[in-house]
Order: sequence, then C-alpha cells, then structure tokens
Amino acid sequence: MSNKPDMERVIQVLISLLEEQEHVEITYTIEKEEDKTA
Repeated sequence: MSNKPDMERVIQVLISLLEEQEHVEITYTIEKEEDKTA
C-alpha cells in the first residue's frame, strides 16, 4: 500500500493550515525515488 499522491496532498493541506495559523511560509521538498533509478 503506497499512497504517495495522497501523502503529497495531506502534506500540502497541513502546510496550508500551518501557514494560515502561524502566518509563515513553509517550504518542503519531497524526494521522488520513481524519477531516480540509480
């Protein structure tokens, strides 16, 4: 069970909520192993 798209959506929602509460810009990076096959 690997829900990568769902996880990305959840993270985006959480960050948007945090930004509204903390009034701070949050930057995050998600490493996709699918793109890298080395």
